[in-house]
Amino acid sequence: MKVITIESIAYKKLLKKIDKTSNDIQKLTSVVTELKERVIPQENRWIDSRDLCKMLKVSNRTLQKYRDKGKISFIKFDGKILYKPEDVINEIERSYFKSLKS
Repeated sequence: MKVITIESIAYKKLLKKIDKTSNDIQKLTSVVTELKERVIPQENRWIDSRDLCKMLKVSNRTLQKYRDKGKISFIKFDGKILYKPEDVINEIERSYFKSLKS
């Protein structure tokens, strides 16, 4: 077994980053749960940018960056941008990284 030593300050910073990542994952999990509850499989349901910003707790500009980078699928219909909740859920789940703690 190989033992690696690090300074206590670096170790504390690493723990803080791990805790922040864990909190971010918990927030994303709650977003995914909320989005899944909104999806009605029988209907082809769409949500607008305002609702998605509220659910993801991001600004409209951040949502635009996600669209520009191709991170979130969308349609533009009659000047309004709409999203499929299941597409957003799939992207969040695809971006999931398992914590090193578990």
